[in-house]
Amino acid sequence: MHSFLDLLGNKIILVGEAGCGKSELTLQLAYFYRAINDHVTIIDLDVINPYYRSREYVHQLNADGIKVTGSYNIEALNSDLPMINTGSFKVADDEAIIVDLAGSIAGLKIVNAMNIEYESFSVVYVLNSYRNLTNTIEKMVDSIQSFERILNHKVSFVLNNSHLLHDTEWIDLQDKKKLIQTCCNQLGAKLIVSTVGKEYAPKIEDRDDSEWFVINRIMNRHSW
Repeated sequence: MHSFLDLLGNKIILVGEAGCGKSELTLQLAYFYRAINDHVTIIDLDVINPYYRSREYVHQLNADGIKVTGSYNIEALNSDLPMINTGSFKVADDEAIIVDLAGSIAGLKIVNAMNIEYESFSVVYVLNSYRNLTNTIEKMVDSIQSFERILNHKVSFVLNNSHLLHDTEWIDLQDKKKLIQTCCNQLGAKLIVSTVGKEYAPKIEDRDDSEWFVINRIMNRHSW
């Protein structure tokens, strides 16, 4: 198991701007935890203008032993109606939970009505520095602080998910990692790990797995 997962614990909330990759990482983490835990639940609360949804893969996930909840209408894949199941967080202590939280301020305000006990979770801000809302250090800092104000809770970790799908170059990944580390230094936050596509796995064979998280993308997208 990746060493950064030890820091996260088994209760995780993913936040970040729309299109940063929260839903993809929700799936990735769910499968990693499923390998070591019989009880894994995805709580999909990305209910306002989502780009991609964890619940799009509900049938595949259920077949693989991963529960998906969060919306009362989990089958309504194309619905943006904020129908949240308030019983979603009633889970066992030993159950691994990955929460795909809303990617907008409007969505966060709706979710906040649930009175989530954020202290029980690692709150992870997912950052793709190629996206317009987070493509400079100033914008990154502003975005993270905006999320913290709405949540009334500090971000526990920052996860670097910077990429341009198949147009991503290795040198760019390294540069973006340095850029985001600078952002974290300004905020006093911890950069927990950086994702990298499987095509670059040979580049990091001799590196510490606490730095890079190799993923084989589940959501098939060929371009932005």
